[in-house]
Amino acid sequence: MAGILPGEIAKLNLESLVLTRNNLQGLIPFKIFNISTIIDISLSWNHFSGHLPLSMGLWIPNLESLYLGNNRWLNGSIPSSISNASKLTIIDMASNSFIGFIPNTLGNLSSLTSLVLDSNELVGFIPATLGTLENLEQLYLEHNVRIRKCDPRVSSPFVLGV
Repeated sequence: MAGILPGEIAKLNLESLVLTRNNLQGLIPFKIFNISTIIDISLSWNHFSGHLPLSMGLWIPNLESLYLGNNRWLNGSIPSSISNASKLTIIDMASNSFIGFIPNTLGNLSSLTSLVLDSNELVGFIPATLGTLENLEQLYLEHNVRIRKCDPRVSSPFVLGV
């Protein structure tokens, strides 16, 4: 499948949107992040570009897995509102062009088991709040611009070799 993902797809009451490994390009329609019934969004290995909506976690309360990795041209900051999708267990945004800091609010995702943010352009310290994620099993942050261990001025149970 090739082309642009139409925004009208958001009119469906989908539980899963799996369009991995296609030739889809252009912007991801923001309306997809308003489908309240959606549990799984898997759009990895395409050619999407642009930024994610600042409100992306506000209207997807049932979302458990978000796969946006390997699109290369997704950019901008990772919205801190993503943490409002409180059922998230998997976030994969690897191999894109995201910039800025890892949002502290990701530490609010108590069900998170996998956080994959490698191969972007992220900078700064690893948020100490990630150390509170008791279910976190996978954390991939390698190949970013400048990710450092937790700020030494902050007391945190989180220890990670980067």
